[in-house]
Amino acid sequence: MESFRIDKTHLKDTVVAQKPDWFCYGIDAVLLADFAVKNMPSSADSQMQVLDLCSGNAIVPVLMAKTPSAKSICSYTAVEVQEQVFYLAKKSIELNNLENSIKPVCADLCHLEGVIPAGSFDAVTVNPPYMVNGSGRQSSNRQKMIARQEILCTLRDVVSAAKFALKEGGSFFMINRANRRKEIFALFDEFNFCRVEYRLVKPKTDKEATMILVKAQGTGADGLPETGHGKSFEPVKHSDLIVYGDDGKYTGEVNEIYGRV
Repeated sequence: MESFRIDKTHLKDTVVAQKPDWFCYGIDAVLLADFAVKNMPSSADSQMQVLDLCSGNAIVPVLMAKTPSAKSICSYTAVEVQEQVFYLAKKSIELNNLENSIKPVCADLCHLEGVIPAGSFDAVTVNPPYMVNGSGRQSSNRQKMIARQEILCTLRDVVSAAKFALKEGGSFFMINRANRRKEIFALFDEFNFCRVEYRLVKPKTDKEATMILVKAQGTGADGLPETGHGKSFEPVKHSDLIVYGDDGKYTGEVNEIYGRV
């Protein structure tokens, strides 16, 4: 493995291993980790099991594990398919002394049977490739292209993998492009998820949303009825998350997420 860079994160004493010429984490990973921690389901178990798909350098589980309100009650599994990127995940975990909290797994989320036990996770998080293969900006850098486009997995594959992994009534957290929300909701219906909640992420108040944060629960959550198979649910929209104020600086909420207030 070639050299990598150790970058500080916004959390105290928390770093991540990255290669600058590959795909480095951004605000979407920070928003997803915060969203999942704040909306994590309650559990009677002493330790909840959380699965992170498309984990990359394990930034999302690292941030979640290092968040004081979550690190003592969750155990994480980070799944990444690319062996070189998986090496960065292992390094990120080691650099933060999280070997007892995060288990890295090099595997294809399209073929999880036999890799993880079905129906064994309380929650699944994912920051998947946002674009359909062949769309958007192209690059000769394969690692960047796999992170950006659905080359190794599609949105359907991601939702299917989450459904396979989740316990009955478990929670699925995802961030994606806002313009894919109809497709996301249709897949949730098809795979029998229910109680869907979401927030749109806007660069500024008067701008169109660029991202969506979404939480979906499987059937069996608090006695919720089944959806899917022609049945429908009504996604619950929460307040928009605005990234920048009129002054061009982060809003109070984003500063709070980054721990700057």
